[in-house]
Amino acid sequence: MRDRRDAPPEQSQIAALRKFDQYFEMAMLAGNVNQLMDAFWNSPELIVYPHQGTVELRGYDAVKKYYERFLKARVIQFGHFEAHYQLLADSAVGWGKWRLVVQDKQKRQHVTEGRYTAIYAFIGDHWKYVIKHSSVPS
Repeated sequence: MRDRRDAPPEQSQIAALRKFDQYFEMAMLAGNVNQLMDAFWNSPELIVYPHQGTVELRGYDAVKKYYERFLKARVIQFGHFEAHYQLLADSAVGWGKWRLVVQDKQKRQHVTEGRYTAIYAFIGDHWKYVIKHSSVPS
């Protein structure tokens, strides 16, 4: 990870985090698991709490396997909204809401909305998710 003393100003870092989340959204819409996984820290210490199915995924390989199955459904729409970011010493926290529309084999659309919290780390020259939590209010 890079020391933030060498980092660009705060507003440009927040803009980069928004762009990073948009990259994740585009990969989800494209159904491209490799592009999607490029957004995650390639480590056995990666943690993802998906909005459905498994309670907790640990490690890059487990997360990739989950998204390979998940992306078999056709994603029609996906996006983060009401997104907020807080920069920390060498990482950032993001939170907000998301909306997902998938189409099943019978061409029926299913809409899910939820909340998310993400911890980002600047690894190499890129932001990466190191922890990502999604939930659906009950």
